[in-house]
Amino acid sequence: MQRILIIACLSAVLIPLSLAQARATRPDGGGDFQQIQAVLDHAADQGRPQRAPGASRGMYPDWTDIPYSPFPLIPANVDNPVLTAADVTDVDATFVADPFLFRDGDAWWMFFEVYDPTPGLGKIGVASSADGLHWRYEKIVLDEMWHLSYPFVFTHDGDYYLLPSSDASGEVRLYRASIFPWVWEDAATLTSGTTCVDPTLLFQDDLWWLFVGGANSSTCRLYYSDDLLGPWTRHPSSPIATGPAHSRPGGRFFAYDGGRIIRLAQKCDEYYGEAVKAFEIDLLTPTEYHDFEIPESPVLAPSGGGWNGGGMHQCDAWWVGDHWIAAVDGFGQIGWCIGIYCSAENPAGLAPGSAIPRVENATRLICANPLGVGSSIVAEMGAGVRAGFVELSIHDLEGRLAGTLPRGASSGSRHLFTWNSADALGRHLPAGTYFLRLRAGEEEVTKRVVVVK
Repeated sequence: MQRILIIACLSAVLIPLSLAQARATRPDGGGDFQQIQAVLDHAADQGRPQRAPGASRGMYPDWTDIPYSPFPLIPANVDNPVLTAADVTDVDATFVADPFLFRDGDAWWMFFEVYDPTPGLGKIGVASSADGLHWRYEKIVLDEMWHLSYPFVFTHDGDYYLLPSSDASGEVRLYRASIFPWVWEDAATLTSGTTCVDPTLLFQDDLWWLFVGGANSSTCRLYYSDDLLGPWTRHPSSPIATGPAHSRPGGRFFAYDGGRIIRLAQKCDEYYGEAVKAFEIDLLTPTEYHDFEIPESPVLAPSGGGWNGGGMHQCDAWWVGDHWIAAVDGFGQIGWCIGIYCSAENPAGLAPGSAIPRVENATRLICANPLGVGSSIVAEMGAGVRAGFVELSIHDLEGRLAGTLPRGASSGSRHLFTWNSADALGRHLPAGTYFLRLRAGEEEVTKRVVVVK
């Protein structure tokens, strides 16, 4: 009994203490981050970590209904680079690189490699932003006995995960946040025993797909699993790319325009980190794989001078409601550093780099993706839609009707539906990929979703 009481007392002390330590290492002031601080305080009260409001439950937000390409990308209307080694305050860094964005509620986070020359190792740092354009360095959040880089960050089933490149350990190691974004702990080893650099995950058609670069940027191997934590199976077409011109992963996958999936790869055939190419995946099954280089490729290339004059080798593009922004890195006069780019072409047709007004009053579907039983689906009506006629149906990949969802609460232009995983006859549908089809007046909106159990 005494041992149980001691453990309970230690837990009550250590959880708030770890939160206090995390707060103490951040710059003072609440401002844009008061909401996140409130979540951390609530987590301390509950004795467990919590997600900040508005965080996506999927690997990244669903962009499949966005028809606008992020390419070509151009420097955003901000002073680039937005982060350099000089911004790092807790180690004597010589460069920063490999940026990955994450939007959590109203706050933006950026994870990236910080190279510390004293041990000669890369570490994972984090920066914060209120608008995705102007960034403030925070601290090192992951430090191991081996080199770390390429911090691929995502969420799954309510948890935050970090998948860095940790090839020097001989493993592809996955981390889970106990306090996002400050504290990370081991979650699983996905693969081991062979060179695996810049591991990048994709969740598609109810399977996890793991793309990893090989030695000397010469191959890209592919694995798949029905569970994030494994076991993982090597794809029979692996390696799916060979040669340093288009193999090594160069950033997060993203899907848009009805489900087009883009794979980014580093161009390293002339020299390391030269440019970023883009390939569209048009065949992905457990037995087959095929992609092709899109006309816009390479999507990033050295400018010939300044901060990114000598090379660019990573891109993480995010849709922000009316245009794309992307975290990129570049090599130039001050070594590797990080900048922000944006889409040159945009729905509003404004001049490149201009502020783009949001498109208001557009009919749309809002829901989690993947979609679980009991998930809410909100139909938001555009201007001019007759509020009384709203129908939401679900269809299989062949377009066949699988069910019609009963409408719940309504408030004028917003209508709430609840996904109960049942077809038109009340039979539960299997997990898989489906289409939601909203009919509202004369408008029709389709959204591709993955249904999970």
